[in-house]
Amino acid sequence: MQLQLKEKISGTVVAPAMVRNQEEQEVNPMAHTLKASLMYFTSLFLALFLVALPAPKVYSATCEQGTGMPPFLGEQNIDPNVLLMIDNSASMLDLAAVGKTGICYDGPEEDANGVIAESYDNTKAYSGPFRPYRPLPYNDLEDVWYGYNLATGRFEKSTYSTVADNCPAPVVGSTELYYVDGAMCMRAQVDKTDPLNWKFVAITAFAARGNFLNWAAATKFDIEKKVLTGGKYDSVNNDILMESRGCLDHRYVKKIGVVLASDSTNKYLTLGITIPADWRNGADYPAHSVVKNNGKAYYALSDISASATPPASDPNWQERDYIDLTQIEIFEVPEQGFMVEACQDALEEMS
Repeated sequence: MQLQLKEKISGTVVAPAMVRNQEEQEVNPMAHTLKASLMYFTSLFLALFLVALPAPKVYSATCEQGTGMPPFLGEQNIDPNVLLMIDNSASMLDLAAVGKTGICYDGPEEDANGVIAESYDNTKAYSGPFRPYRPLPYNDLEDVWYGYNLATGRFEKSTYSTVADNCPAPVVGSTELYYVDGAMCMRAQVDKTDPLNWKFVAITAFAARGNFLNWAAATKFDIEKKVLTGGKYDSVNNDILMESRGCLDHRYVKKIGVVLASDSTNKYLTLGITIPADWRNGADYPAHSVVKNNGKAYYALSDISASATPPASDPNWQERDYIDLTQIEIFEVPEQGFMVEACQDALEEMS
């Protein structure tokens, strides 16, 4: 069959050969049989030879003798291969220390035994731009307090480590001291016209351990940038900037129990973690305020009173890369503070 197949491929000249082969077969019928037997024998021998050959061994490109040893355990010099995945989505501007999922609040909660437990844990280290600290028996991190410099509008490392030193006695009357032992302190000038509803006139001192400030305001982005580069650095003003979006560009409420020093009663301090507000025509802005206008952020170099001039045209405002700059708002300190349940009920009723 193979001879005939090959002859058919050769074209029209095959006819004479075919005739001669048939004639030869008639003269010597054993000749064709011998050729065919020899061909089948050769094919069988080649097939057996190929089967008998051992299969080739497959080796790893980076290992020796097919042992399958991982490259990092071998003797070859292999460069490290590290894959670093960095998240820069908007959710990274959310706070790192948060309360219940679904609400913009983090503060005291009632546990299963009916005991009110604070969200801030003084024995826990909170990561962030400020140096964290845990007291004894841990005492494993640097104890650093940060005081808010009212003249420069920034937190600065304090040389003191006590409430009395960081929040000194008031210079003016009607000033009260609020504090959390070992965590923070604040002095505020208070209007006591209504004995049951004191109004803050001005904050005269505010200081806290780095751990408390990280709990209150550090975002996931702040922590990520601290790990990678030390934080977002403003080389012009030599500042480390904290970035946030509050709670989806709204205020995130932080609440903590404090002590009113004058009568040792318990109160609640409420903080609002938010972003720069939009500039409002005719509004008053104290120095160091930050506002947004037309997609840009501006920093108040001095007190600005009822100005109708947009920040871009007002020399009292300076454009800065503060569009996501974290803002910490301080509210009055009543007995209950922010009432999250009542607020949540009102929102659900209106929705």
